[in-house]
Amino acid sequence: DHSFRLNIPTFWREPVLKNVEGTIGDFANLVILDVDMKGITTLAAFCKQIANQMLELLEHSHYSGVNVLRDLSRYHGSAQIAPVVFTAALDIENDNLLSERVRRVFGSMNWVISQGPQVAIDAQVAHVDDGILVNWDIRLDALPKEWITNLFESFIHLLKNLAAHPEQLNTQIISPAQNT
Repeated sequence: DHSFRLNIPTFWREPVLKNVEGTIGDFANLVILDVDMKGITTLAAFCKQIANQMLELLEHSHYSGVNVLRDLSRYHGSAQIAPVVFTAALDIENDNLLSERVRRVFGSMNWVISQGPQVAIDAQVAHVDDGILVNWDIRLDALPKEWITNLFESFIHLLKNLAAHPEQLNTQIISPAQNT
């Protein structure tokens, strides 16, 4: 299959209360993005398509992803899920996931986990300690370990390759069906 739903947390506190930025809590809103790779010719074209979809969805982010999945479930007559979560925290203040104070008090991050209901893959990308953290939390009862290990290794290889050779964003994508 060439399509799936991507669950993307967005973090923004609507200024409905005075001094809301001083309030502690989970202010995540979920955006549900339909990913369809059918007909995609290059990684650059795929990224552009996803970016355009994301911009459109953000215009309607006041209607939460939870509501979107409820509506889809009613429409289809069965529970609809978005089992792949992708959190990008590359644009956060001071270019680091953890503040200087948190790092000073607790030290460097050496273990992290993120779990959610009906989530098979929870992927995060963030700046940490002068580098980029790429972390995937996997439900191994939902996905074969060997398959997910190969997928993660391929993803890391792709990231390193694109960092070294950005022109490869315009290389033709060959789907698994074309390889056989």
